[in-house]
Amino acid sequence: MHSLRNASRLLFALMLAAVVGCQSDSPTEPSSGSPVSPKPPDPVTTFIVDVTASPSDLRAGGETSSTIVVKVRRSDNGQPPPDLTPVTLTTTLGGFGSPGGPTSVP
Repeated sequence: MHSLRNASRLLFALMLAAVVGCQSDSPTEPSSGSPVSPKPPDPVTTFIVDVTASPSDLRAGGETSSTIVVKVRRSDNGQPPPDLTPVTLTTTLGGFGSPGGPTSVP
């Protein structure tokens, strides 16, 4: 009987806290300062990357090299990226500069 009385008191206290904690007023904006508008996301700039090889065909195991040209342009206005924009070129078909050269160059 004693535990039933404690449970009833606990239930009453929880209900009282819920009623006191709730307000019927509509929520209002904090009064400190003026409201801040959300910042729109930064625009996304996309680029078109053209890669060409000359010659485009090489014989496996041969000594002939190929010159690779990479051209990058903005897709919206055709302009190149700003100077000093970091770029890394990576290959899985040998090395840059020599047969044993690096497979990635900045």
